[in-house]
Amino acid sequence: NDVFKAIKYMPGIESTEAFSPLVSVRGGDPGENLIMLDGVTIYNPYHSMSSGGIFNMQTVKNVDMLIGGFGAEYGGRNSSVIHISTKDGTEDGIHGEVKPSTYESRVFLEFPLGEKTTAMVGARFNFDVISNFIFGSNSYFYDGNLSITHRFNAKNRLTFKYFTSRDHVEMQFNSFYKMMGNSLSKHVDPEFGEIFNDMNLAYNNNWKNNVITAIYK
Repeated sequence: NDVFKAIKYMPGIESTEAFSPLVSVRGGDPGENLIMLDGVTIYNPYHSMSSGGIFNMQTVKNVDMLIGGFGAEYGGRNSSVIHISTKDGTEDGIHGEVKPSTYESRVFLEFPLGEKTTAMVGARFNFDVISNFIFGSNSYFYDGNLSITHRFNAKNRLTFKYFTSRDHVEMQFNSFYKMMGNSLSKHVDPEFGEIFNDMNLAYNNNWKNNVITAIYK
């Protein structure tokens, strides 16, 4: 279900931490791995609230991993190159899956647009229900893929691809402290809860990825 979880089983690759998607290739630093989506470098290829990557496997067509001997066009990276290609759609009717849930919802569709054009749409949305209950937070992430391919003839085709993702982590620790104070009020000083109520501690983190690609073959 995830690119980074799969490559951890390959020779010469080790995970850096138990619940982290970061990998070490041939003993190198995780920052020495180049991650590319349809030929474009992705600098934040991981979601903040999971141990997986931002790539929806339903939209992935192929994954090439080079762990040595790659050319100078990948300069600055010493360990590996992971190149991920996404699907172009299908001419054989409408295919896909819609999977709604409380925690994570997904949609994936590929279909024809006329006689020479195909399209693919994929998206995921994840809402952190647990942290929202405990910390009173508003944490979520999403990612989406769009691909449109037009085939002029047997030898020429033009593809437009768009990818977007966002991670938003927001935790209000004072809500957590209030809950602790209410739960333990019988066993601690009465001022314990009031101190926590006066605290206004919060954690916010955001990052995005946006990629637009045009490929002519």
